[in-house]
Amino acid sequence: MEDDSADLELGTMTVELKPRVKSGGAGGESLPRAPALQEVAALPPLFQGQGLRAAGKRRKKLQKRAGKIGAKLSQALEAAMQF
Repeated sequence: MEDDSADLELGTMTVELKPRVKSGGAGGESLPRAPALQEVAALPPLFQGQGLRAAGKRRKKLQKRAGKIGAKLSQALEAAMQF
């Protein structure tokens, strides 16, 4: 058993990395986006409540995303300053 492990040699290996491709389907219609707060006033009165809710949800999602990006950037800058 010991002789078998002594004969093993690590050789060179080539690894190819391919970029990820997002499958967007057939490139047809995209989903309707939530309206911005400024666009809610232009909606018919019966749809304004739904528009406000969607706009608030979109704003909250964007703020959360910005917070995550800011945290990562802060950590990266902090790590860079330690060198």
